[in-house]
Amino acid sequence: MEKKKIKPTLINRLCKTIEGFFGYSPFEKMEKKYPVLYKRLKARLATNRFTGLALTLLVLAFLIVVFVLLGITQDFLSNDPLIAADIRVANLLYAFRSISLLSFFYGATLFAEASVIIFATIVLSIVFWYKRHRLLAVGIWLAIALSESVTYIGKTFFHRARPSLRAIVEDSFSFPSGHATTVAVFYGFLVYLCLRKLETWKTRFIIVLCFTVFVGLVDFSRVYLGVHYISDVLAGNLVGLAGVLFAVIVIELLSEKRFPIEWKKFHISFVLPSILSIIVVVIIFFFRAPVFTIQTERATHSELLSGDVSLLFAENNLPKYSETLLGEPQEPVNIIIVAPINGCLVDGFSKAGWFLSDSPSLDSIGEIALAALNNASYPTAPITPSFYNSQPNDFGFEKETNEKSARERHHARFWDTGYSTPQGEIYVGTASLDIGIKWGITHRIAPDIDTERELLSSNLQDAGVVDNVRTIQFVSPILGSNFSGDPFFTNGMATILTLSDCH
Repeated sequence: MEKKKIKPTLINRLCKTIEGFFGYSPFEKMEKKYPVLYKRLKARLATNRFTGLALTLLVLAFLIVVFVLLGITQDFLSNDPLIAADIRVANLLYAFRSISLLSFFYGATLFAEASVIIFATIVLSIVFWYKRHRLLAVGIWLAIALSESVTYIGKTFFHRARPSLRAIVEDSFSFPSGHATTVAVFYGFLVYLCLRKLETWKTRFIIVLCFTVFVGLVDFSRVYLGVHYISDVLAGNLVGLAGVLFAVIVIELLSEKRFPIEWKKFHISFVLPSILSIIVVVIIFFFRAPVFTIQTERATHSELLSGDVSLLFAENNLPKYSETLLGEPQEPVNIIIVAPINGCLVDGFSKAGWFLSDSPSLDSIGEIALAALNNASYPTAPITPSFYNSQPNDFGFEKETNEKSARERHHARFWDTGYSTPQGEIYVGTASLDIGIKWGITHRIAPDIDTERELLSSNLQDAGVVDNVRTIQFVSPILGSNFSGDPFFTNGMATILTLSDCH
């Protein structure tokens, strides 16, 4: 009778590999000198039972997820750069909202709606119970109950307010995101079932990739709809993943010791009724979606009674530098404009030969990429957003160089400060010269930003749209770099221009 071959453990394979390469095996010395440690290591790396290598990797993954979650929580409590990016990304996305995208992402967020997932879980549990996979039915409820409880405790403990620019009504606290938790725990459990049943690494990779993209879509929908910050959804995802990993460990341990799961009788089609129920309920909810509108009301301005614009910065009411996404200072403000309302800022730049840049979109980004590739003209090409006082720039203006190419251009960004004088509203800006494409996605600037300040000021004055101009020492002369690492230098001067009434 032929003896059954015993599958070697991982440590046996390591021993053979090391012995073949070096001519000796250090594990033999370990076995003789530390027999207890060797035995435990061998048991921990065994591949023929769950309590070996599989449990080791799952526990390690669980600890990593918990560790990263604690790191994000610490960032929130200490207001680290991740939290600074939260506000700027929220403001940036608000500036690029559209009704069609609001509707699309509202549909995406429904796939993680609590009522939808609870209904789908009930359907899945009934199927599992009927097919005698009751441990799986208990396991998914364990994962959901554990992760959602942690999320509820987190919301109650941290009391983080949601973003103020919400497109839909959400009244609970923000950190961590319940939808991000739900999408990770429910669909993550489905991924576990697929990975447990499927055998080829190719199909497993495709399943994990689709899950990652889907989770990212739901996460982005929460941020785009203005009901969560980035750190909220990241924390929610980690809570959900931790819940799944914990439930999987419990399921596999119970399956190995007391309640064996007959995976040969399990079929992926068992989850189809649950998926179909999700699709049906989401369609029903989508037709009851709110009517989205884009707010176009002008922000109210605080009037500066003294009329001296420089006092706004001297008293630290406004920052003197533009900011990166993480809130780090970059180029100092070098142009300050007081412009009468009702479009006089755009009108003045137009008369000076400067074009209002197109808003960043798939079409405009594709067009500038094609123009840069062909060294062609694009006088209204989009400008990479930058931040000031946590807000993305309200306006971008540009003027082509003699090359007439999208690779080079004079450009300036302007922000509405929310203050005004009797002569008009106050805008702050930074001007620089793009001299080439960097990384294939953004421009490289010339280091001398003072020359661009003088060029823009001269163009506006030559166009006859300036009533008053003066230059002040705004900051100390500095050497610095922008968000993409391009160096710049400046004498720290800023030009204050009061534009003429364009009506």
